[in-house]
Amino acid sequence: MPITAITYQPETFSLNSVYRPVIFRCRAKIPNATAQNYKCPVVFCDVYVDGVYYKSLARTQFIKDENQDPEYEFDIQDAVQELMGYNLPKMNGKIIEEFDNTIKKVFVKFRNAYSDSNGFSASEQVAPIQGTSSTPPVEGAGTNSNEIYVLNSVIQHEENQDLDKLLESYKTGTWGNAFPLTKRPKEFKICKGDSSHFPIISAYRPKTICVQAKTKSGSIIDICNEIIEDCPILSNIQYTITKDIPNNSQAITFTWTNPVNLPSVPYDIKIYRRLHGSNDPWSTTQITVYPTPVNEQIIITPFAYYDFVFEIIGRCNALEFSQLPIIENVGTERNSPPTISLRWMDNQGTEERLCSQNNCSAVIEVLAADPDNDIANVKILKSIDNGATWTVLIADLTTNTFTDSLDSVGIKKYKAVVTDIPGLTAESNIMTYKGNSMVSVDRYPDFFITIYKPDSGSHFIGQVKFYGLQSETVDGSNITKVEVFCRFRAIGENIWWQTNETHVFATPSPTINLTRQFVYGFRDNSKYIGTRDWNGADSFFAEFKIYTSSGEIKIFNLYYSGFPWYSDYNQAITL
Repeated sequence: MPITAITYQPETFSLNSVYRPVIFRCRAKIPNATAQNYKCPVVFCDVYVDGVYYKSLARTQFIKDENQDPEYEFDIQDAVQELMGYNLPKMNGKIIEEFDNTIKKVFVKFRNAYSDSNGFSASEQVAPIQGTSSTPPVEGAGTNSNEIYVLNSVIQHEENQDLDKLLESYKTGTWGNAFPLTKRPKEFKICKGDSSHFPIISAYRPKTICVQAKTKSGSIIDICNEIIEDCPILSNIQYTITKDIPNNSQAITFTWTNPVNLPSVPYDIKIYRRLHGSNDPWSTTQITVYPTPVNEQIIITPFAYYDFVFEIIGRCNALEFSQLPIIENVGTERNSPPTISLRWMDNQGTEERLCSQNNCSAVIEVLAADPDNDIANVKILKSIDNGATWTVLIADLTTNTFTDSLDSVGIKKYKAVVTDIPGLTAESNIMTYKGNSMVSVDRYPDFFITIYKPDSGSHFIGQVKFYGLQSETVDGSNITKVEVFCRFRAIGENIWWQTNETHVFATPSPTINLTRQFVYGFRDNSKYIGTRDWNGADSFFAEFKIYTSSGEIKIFNLYYSGFPWYSDYNQAITL
């Protein structure tokens, strides 16, 4: 069992002096404790400051052991003091300063350890990891305490040494949320030439703080000071641009959202401007926004691109220039280039499409635009060789769509070029419509199987030959080889003969014109096909496969061929 109880801790959100004990206590025992073995070798108290793990305290000795459930005590004041800062008061001035290094929000996590099988102490809960100069801390597990506040305060010259009671003793009512952290007893009066420092802690952010002093003569003096905050930042800065070509200028209209914490009037908004990408000095435009805040400004500039920085100036502490909002690359050219894109009309997509029918229709939408509204021409181009060359499909498109058709073989690509009156051009994306084959057969071959009949009692296959196979690719790939599968049946003899032959191109090419013969040996029983002559009842099948470098295989079949037969050997093998 891990931590069994937190037996003592400051109240939630209580205020504690960091130079007095800040005590936490817990009870813990080892996992699977027995009556004889229950004490933890060590108990940890992990200190978290402002939500971030800082360091761990460890105790091996308990302060009380009741019912096999030892109690351990931790004082975290030394650990927290390491992180606290202090501020020396500025004398002889009317200054209100804001500090965040003198008060911290703190909580702890308790963990218990046990002895592992090797006799080493191991944490039952996941241990945190301390931060380094290059890595942030990593939170661990454990039992959480209350969240409290610790304050860098030493109670001096006070009759009440309890910080909470001391603070509560000052004022109530309208001062209920603001407490001076020191009080000057009656015997320590402020005399002429003296200064005093009044630290104040508040649950709210005050705008003005007043000190009321009563003199020895009985008169009352009120001294009030305004807290000067950092200058706020304009947000949601937007702009529009209007061209004035006759005057060679552009009007840039800025709008923004004013912050809720604008400084007291009067205040100004300063706008810095310089050419984008240059190191030129910033030129400025300053707007006095009084009595009514504004959220729009028009700046006239020559045609170019600029960077703008916005700053609020007034009763506030100026920010570093690098902290100010910057709007970069604002502007336009005298003549803005047009834009153009293509998409399918039916689904507004740009995907590559496939035609698997004898004929397909492509309806493409053209989206052309120009900021100057001076488009002169839209030209549609088409490519049938996978983009190697382009031809004009439509010289001057007058609508926002065009149509073209293709079949199941080949590939067509489309693009558009827009030109405006000054001569600026833009080219669109490319739309692709492909057939399901990138190989076309321009001429199917004449195909023969010759028969050698040396005598009246035997017939043998002489050769397989074909004439004039013409084919080409349409995607720019090369034809690498051609395979021919032949099957012949002499029905009268019920004899089958088949072969599979390959022609490999030594130099692959996108186009081929191929004539080829494959000669077989004679008087070979495997080529013997019978004793009778042939007629139309005999069966023949031939399958061609054309292979390309892109991986496609074009397949076509031939179902009829001549069967010339010769009694002369040389005639039987003539190409």
